[in-house]
Amino acid sequence: MRTVLNVSRHALAISLAGAFATSPLSAAQEPTTQPDAPPSIKQPVPQPTAADVPASTVIKVLTGNWYDLVEIDLQKLDPASAEMVIQRSVQPMRDGDAAPRYLKSMLYKPERETEEEMNKRDSLNFEQRCAEFANGFLGDQLSSWAGAQYHLRAAYACTDCNWPRNAEAGFNELLPELGTIRMGSSWNLWLAERAIGQGRPWEALRLYRETITMGRDIGRGPFLISTLVGIAIESRAQDMLIEAIPFLIEQGVEPERILRIMQRRYRPTADPIASFSGEQGIWSAANLPLRRLVEGDTEGFWADWGGLWPMLSDGQIEAGFDLKQSLIDKGWVSKKDADDPAVLARLMLDEVEYFNKTLDRGLLTFRMAPSERDAALEQIEIDTERSVIDRPSMMIMPSLHRAIQAVYRIERQRLALNLLLAGICYHDEFGSWPDSIDEVRGLRPEYSGIDPMTGDPFSVSGSGNTITVKWTPTRDRDKGEWSITLRN
Repeated sequence: MRTVLNVSRHALAISLAGAFATSPLSAAQEPTTQPDAPPSIKQPVPQPTAADVPASTVIKVLTGNWYDLVEIDLQKLDPASAEMVIQRSVQPMRDGDAAPRYLKSMLYKPERETEEEMNKRDSLNFEQRCAEFANGFLGDQLSSWAGAQYHLRAAYACTDCNWPRNAEAGFNELLPELGTIRMGSSWNLWLAERAIGQGRPWEALRLYRETITMGRDIGRGPFLISTLVGIAIESRAQDMLIEAIPFLIEQGVEPERILRIMQRRYRPTADPIASFSGEQGIWSAANLPLRRLVEGDTEGFWADWGGLWPMLSDGQIEAGFDLKQSLIDKGWVSKKDADDPAVLARLMLDEVEYFNKTLDRGLLTFRMAPSERDAALEQIEIDTERSVIDRPSMMIMPSLHRAIQAVYRIERQRLALNLLLAGICYHDEFGSWPDSIDEVRGLRPEYSGIDPMTGDPFSVSGSGNTITVKWTPTRDRDKGEWSITLRN
């Protein structure tokens, strides 16, 4: 059996729910500072005015195919044209399936960082990372992933994204995109930081916007874990964009343009209804071992099912894992019944029913008001954790309450980001910060002032160079606010 993921669905779901130029892009530049001097962010590349950009280039920006846009250097365009390229780059422009393009991009995946490189990256703040990337840190890996941009940008241009599934292969072909593409999203964000360090803010903004598109496409997969990984990618891109915005503005990108680029949704958001349906069909992987029971071959059943279960259960695949003995030891089946096809078929039928009923409870929460939903999710959490002890199917149930919270949390983040940018635009227009959410909505009435996760209103305030959006903290341990401090 070929194992694609080396982490369990249950453990991965829990960890995810808690989360977090030209083409190909230019290689890392040689350091321009003295060896003993700390790297610094380079001055932005001057951007031409509209009068300086040839009419033929503007026509290509407005009418070109996706592959025309890939070749355009955003820093050689005026701001209006650069914004248009970014908007069109993530707007579906061609009939086709994005999934094979994403899979092709995996061929360019860089080698993993060394422990020393990882420790160095973790020790740097945002500005230091931008400067270090621009001065050659992780240059080979970044240049390798830059080669994937053609395939990624081909994916962003597609109207559909249908991740291939082979029901007959069960979980031997389980979600190959989740591990590598999630890592690829990190390399995308580091390429954006390198672009800021090189003084190329429009290329950085394009990469942030494209990474959010990547998250949306991954989130369209058929299982809850697909939704969670997609949300984790988008959430991390938003977090890092928050840090980048002061630098993008300092390097000449107008807040109004950032807001327009980020607020448009060319991709559907994660569809929890579809992913719940996918979870309910997950037991189709049991078809292969169940055929053994029809033939009375219980040994074959345990061999086949034992090979699938560790890929779904909470824990790594262990050498010599014996599912049959494990279930006997836990009291889920007696030693005698473990060789009775009728008993085993009934056990599996009961577990499928319990699994699906639990998912149905989760689906109902999407119709509830926030306060009612929170109480229902808390009860699901309690029941699920208790059921892991005496229900085998709960070993492979993703962290359902966290998955549902993640759907609302990412929508909260989208709104909070737009409100922050709208507040900065308000400051640009009136010379002062808004005192309330109503002042922001007076300028941007299309934005809801209500937190979709709690039903409580957002608050907006500014002081000095800092604008802050606050919300009621929830039990997922969020800090309850986002801030952007502009640079002098």
